[in-house]
Amino acid sequence: MYQGTTLVVPKKAPEERAALAPEGTNLSTSPKPQPIQLQYHYDLGDLHEAQQALLRWWWHGQRTRLLIILALFAIVILVLEQSDPKSALAAGFMGSVITILLLVFGAWRKARKPAKNVWTANPILKERFDTEIDEQGIRSRCSIATSDRTWTVFTGYFESAKLFHIQQGPNQFLWIPKRAFGSEQEIQQMRELLRAKLVALKF
Repeated sequence: MYQGTTLVVPKKAPEERAALAPEGTNLSTSPKPQPIQLQYHYDLGDLHEAQQALLRWWWHGQRTRLLIILALFAIVILVLEQSDPKSALAAGFMGSVITILLLVFGAWRKARKPAKNVWTANPILKERFDTEIDEQGIRSRCSIATSDRTWTVFTGYFESAKLFHIQQGPNQFLWIPKRAFGSEQEIQQMRELLRAKLVALKF
């Protein structure tokens, strides 16, 4: 009796399939992430939150340094007082401590400038922004300005309740309101992109 023969066709390796595929064919099954398209304008609430967040971030970075400096000054003053109670150096160091505290307080007061004053002094904050965010960077435009920034321009980021704060200078940040995103999925996509491109700042 005749018995049929089953033919087994070996599967081709991925590199063989790539070689046989027509030129220009993309064999990748991973979809390319779509840019995040946003449209938003700032309000006084955004500015107030940004100021408060910036103060907290600044204080988080400076308090340890300030405490160390004050502790060192206190030790020097104590040693000078014990060696010579009438030492002029002790008084000088005490004056330096007071000066440092006054400078810190002055910087804090300046940073707490009312949000309404900052809002009035910066007309661009009242503009509507169209922003696109992807693997290459952040592109924004409004009626009076356009910017196209790659991720290399930015140095870090942190997140507050209603804003993403993206650092682009020692004390300069780009703020992106979370309400501008269409869904929680887009907000999570933004978080993942920030984690991949930038350093998370302690906040």
